[in-house]
Amino acid sequence: MTRKQFLILLGLLVGNLIICAFLVYLIQSNRPLTSAELAVTMAALPTDSPTPLPTDTPWPTPIPPSEQSLICQREAGDQLYALGLAGTAHIAPNGRLDLALHSQSPAVDRLADAQEEMLAAFELAIALQEKKCDLFDQVQVIILDTRWDPPRAQISVLAQFDDLKAWQQGRIIDAELVARLQVQSPGD
Repeated sequence: MTRKQFLILLGLLVGNLIICAFLVYLIQSNRPLTSAELAVTMAALPTDSPTPLPTDTPWPTPIPPSEQSLICQREAGDQLYALGLAGTAHIAPNGRLDLALHSQSPAVDRLADAQEEMLAAFELAIALQEKKCDLFDQVQVIILDTRWDPPRAQISVLAQFDDLKAWQQGRIIDAELVARLQVQSPGD
């Protein structure tokens, strides 16, 4: 081996040692703090009250929907489709049927603008109860204004199912039903 070759190998060896030392430095500087180092760091921070060490928080366990709830939601979706309405149906665990419908009217600013969709949703809720989907005692209808992208909730109507049943049976008239509804809209 010539002197020139020896110097090249020595230079490569020194270069490799420098690269390895740099990698060891990077690994040591990016490692997570130990609990002792974290405690010292947290104690050095200026605070009025002591800061607890971070702990793992368990994820909440979601409550899965019942099989009957899924069947009823599917039935509600089928009925929405049969009525020619675009929207979604969900039976909440708190006993409420939520129907979100896209308005077919060009403008939805008042309850009267969405009356057709609202009445169809109420009839759908009554039909669901008659098909043994009796998992809800309230019906919330949200009418979405499709003039916006994405559509915005313009009108929200909450009805008690007992009121809807009395309306269907003719025990109360339309005006009484409307008076019992909880309505939120920008124009009313």
